[in-house]
Parts: sequence; C-alpha cells; structure tokens
Amino acid sequence: MTVVHADAGAGDLARSAGQAPIDAVLFTYSLSIIYDGPAAWSSELAAARLGAWVAVADLALPTGAWVVLAPLARLACRAGGVDLRAEPWRLVARDTLDVEQRTLRAVHIRVAAGRVWARAPQAGGGR
Repeated sequence: MTVVHADAGAGDLARSAGQAPIDAVLFTYSLSIIYDGPAAWSSELAAARLGAWVAVADLALPTGAWVVLAPLARLACRAGGVDLRAEPWRLVARDTLDVEQRTLRAVHIRVAAGRVWARAPQAGGGR
C-alpha cells in the first residue's frame, strides 16, 4: 500500500500520486476549513478511480440532549476556522454509491463514506 499525503485545498492529489490509481480518499476535519471545500472535493474525487472509497469525517453542532454544548462547540469551531454550515459529509451522499453514515460523540462528529461511481460529481445523487 502506498499512502499519499496531499493538500486537498491545492487540489494536488493526482499530481502527488503520479500515475497510480487512487483507491481511497480520506478527508478528516478539512473540508469545513478549506476556503472552497466543494472544489477540493470535486478535484480529489476526480483523481480517484471508479469504485474507490471516499470518506469524510467532519464537525457539526451537537443536537438532542447535547445541544447545551452548542455554544461552546460554536466558539471552538470559530476559533479553529471551521465553517459549520459547510456540512461536507453531505457531499458523500450526493456523489457516491454504497453510502454509509455515522454520527458520533455527542452528535458533533459526522462520518460518511461511499464509492466513486461517476467522473462528474455534480451529475448524481447517492444512488
């Protein structure tokens, strides 16, 4: 296995990987911080082979019984430059197949994964 470390904000996954097909892409707490997260998503998704796994782990405000912690979470996210409106895990449901989603840790961590099924991410929706 070869692990490629790339700057998603620069859209350089394909360049960093060379000619090797990309079998998996993982975004951890990044798409809500990157200036143009959807563009970064599209660029990296385009570098992945058809059938590759793509996963996103990112932040959301706590809900339910944990909503009392929302002001603290909002402050921490603002301090870290997180755009809580980004909701990047929704891109996985929109653009991939076989989607699995989980909500963790007081409902403020959202994780989603799916398989790349088309070259144009905007073309579909979580079939």
